[in-house]
Amino acid sequence: MAHFREIGDPAGAWRALNDLGEALSARGEQPSTQRHHEEALALARTLGSDWQIAASLNRLGRLAYSRDDLDRAASLLQESLDLYGGVGATRGPHLALVTLGAIALRRGDVSHATARFLASRGRSVSRGAGFGLDDGVSE
Repeated sequence: MAHFREIGDPAGAWRALNDLGEALSARGEQPSTQRHHEEALALARTLGSDWQIAASLNRLGRLAYSRDDLDRAASLLQESLDLYGGVGATRGPHLALVTLGAIALRRGDVSHATARFLASRGRSVSRGAGFGLDDGVSE
């Protein structure tokens, strides 16, 4: 990350922050994960890239969901989904829709959950999104 900052590559620094956040998440270091993804979001906002902002919001939303902070997760994921709409991404919106569906299901709103899951399925089929390990950040 420091290397990217030294050479004046903020997009590279953004990617490094995301990658480091994911590595920390895999190790179960949630506070550090949160901090790195929030820093990535702040950097994405300064870059003005809707795609990078959406990807950062998506990761923070899914992190909030994993901590059972459903209101925050839903807000972040919806903002992410709104931004993804203008950039032609596939996997990121798919993951946002699936997680929003899971939130609705946990809240007992089966019809809303069903609509989100179907929208996700339609997006993945119509745009060719895969179901691999890529979470939409590298689109």
